[in-house]
Amino acid sequence: MKPDLIILFRHGQCIDNLHNLLPHPNSPITEQGRLDVIQAAYLLKPHLKSPSFITSPFPRAYATAEILASILEGPIIKDADLREINFGKATGCTPSQFKDKFPHYAELIAQSSNLDYTWPGGESRRDLLKRVKRSLNKWLNIGGPGEIVLVSHWVPLGFLYAEILHGCIDHWDKLAPSCTTPIAFSVNNKNMDKIELELAKW
Repeated sequence: MKPDLIILFRHGQCIDNLHNLLPHPNSPITEQGRLDVIQAAYLLKPHLKSPSFITSPFPRAYATAEILASILEGPIIKDADLREINFGKATGCTPSQFKDKFPHYAELIAQSSNLDYTWPGGESRRDLLKRVKRSLNKWLNIGGPGEIVLVSHWVPLGFLYAEILHGCIDHWDKLAPSCTTPIAFSVNNKNMDKIELELAKW
């Protein structure tokens, strides 16, 4: 049996988000990020009865899951497949610094459906897609009833949205989350969207 509801939730704002950097894995959540997640949790509360929180192990995501779980009351499980893409040598760069340091990569990154795009010294989109699909399939089939909240990052959530809605990652960047308020398929650092089970399909 599949879970009754799956919610995709981007972590609260982290320090590197605040400074518009491609984030380091250990970049911590900000105080504003914590406040945003608390607000979002209370918006979610009327819709959840027995949630489980599946989170990326990165500190900003885990801190987000801890806040959600403390308010919404449910277990937390780490899933490394939900971690952010490895930005490699571009980690810590602003968008303009990335373009200056890696002009060839900057041209290729605009091709949103190019699965072979690989960050310099980092991870390819193909490898990221493989692991987020593995995570999604695992938690869709973990059993129910109940609700699952997947706490992750901008690129993995963009891939999950695109995969669920379209069956491919074309234009994933137009769907990627950018906030934590309930805005349909557009999420910032506190955003959540829900996908309900209907007629045995997502």
